[in-house]
Amino acid sequence: MKRILMLVIFLTFLVTIPLTAGCAAEAVLENIEWSLTSYGPEGNLKNLLPDTKITATFDSETKGVGGSAGCNHYSGGYTLDGNKLTMKGPFAVTEMWCGEERDVQERAYLDILMSAETWEVEGDTLTITGSEGILIFEKS
Repeated sequence: MKRILMLVIFLTFLVTIPLTAGCAAEAVLENIEWSLTSYGPEGNLKNLLPDTKITATFDSETKGVGGSAGCNHYSGGYTLDGNKLTMKGPFAVTEMWCGEERDVQERAYLDILMSAETWEVEGDTLTITGSEGILIFEKS
């Protein structure tokens, strides 16, 4: 009888850990300001232009994402399913002009973010991968 009870407790533990780990994983992404460090196609990542800050904050309560795209501010929605990330678009974006280089960088960032498919956090680094490329962030 004792062995059966121990087996039930052990099996309950095995089932519970993955469920709580999934919740913890989502919390690691959300409610943190992330600052972009590099972006672009896999194998050809670019650093940000000097004096540029691109950010993203994923709000767990509203399921809204927003921040600075380097010149303009943006906002939109998202959904999470484990490590799958889907943006709900199109994003609302302010329309300031900040020069051709910054506009190209901003457009590339927003295109990659809108194409998001997966996310992963290791330490203080967030990697978002989509059909248009990769975004690498650090905690702000």
